[in-house]
Order: sequence, then C-alpha cells, then structure tokens
Amino acid sequence: GWAGQSSRGAGVKQLEEDKDAASSSWHLAVSVPVLSVSWMHRHLEVLAARVKGLDFQVSQHASNMSFEFSAQHMQVDHFIDGGELPVILNRRFLHINSRWLGQKAVRLAGKWVRGSRIIKKLEAAIVPYWLNVEIGVLIRLMDLAEGSL
Repeated sequence: GWAGQSSRGAGVKQLEEDKDAASSSWHLAVSVPVLSVSWMHRHLEVLAARVKGLDFQVSQHASNMSFEFSAQHMQVDHFIDGGELPVILNRRFLHINSRWLGQKAVRLAGKWVRGSRIIKKLEAAIVPYWLNVEIGVLIRLMDLAEGSL
C-alpha cells in the first residue's frame, strides 16, 4: 500500500497556502496631482514649495514588502525683496529634446522582507536640478525663522 501523502492532499495544502498568501497581500497607492506648501510670516508669503505628480505606493505580499515614492516636478521659490532670481530650486532640461523629459524628477523605491533586516532592493534616482543660493536671501530667511520661534 501507499504510505505517503496523496498528491490530492498536497494540492489542497498548496491551495490553502496560496489562499493564506493572498489574504495577507495588500496594496496602498496615494497620488496627489499638485501639492503646494508655503511659509507665511506676518501674513506675507516668504517661501513656497510646489510638487507636481506626487505618487506614493506601499504593498505587502506574504512577508515581502515594497514601497515607491516619486514626484514629476519640484520647485522652491522665495519672495524676499532684494533677490535677483525668485527660484531657489528647479528642475533642469525641460526642453522637448531632453533625455530627462519623460522621467520622474525624484524616485525612491525599495523591497524588503518584513520582520528581518534584509533589504532586497533599494533604488534612488533624481534628474538634474539647479540651485540658486543667494547669501543675502538665505540670511533674511534665517533671520525670519529665528524671529518666528
């Protein structure tokens, strides 16, 4: 006679494991078309950050976890008198022939095993940006920040 487990029983056990894995799976996605944040000081806008195409996703399948954060465009502007250029941070190469045009401005993604210290994959990418740092504007912003505390 047969002393081992039948193949039918093994198949049922596999289906139960698949069902358990499916029941422990979930996915959360949040998309924000435009997010603007401003620093107001005495009812005047001092600094503004604008992010377009903000996406965040996190998911779990069995014990595997993953996340992805990305933004299509980011820009930071100041509204301090005396600054030559109001833009502090902006994406470069937005012309039609740019190889960076279709890419997300910022992307951070990762996969890991929940309950362990093992990171399977970690990716970070950013397209070229330019930074306009005017010392006079920075000093005025720091003075306003210290005066606000």
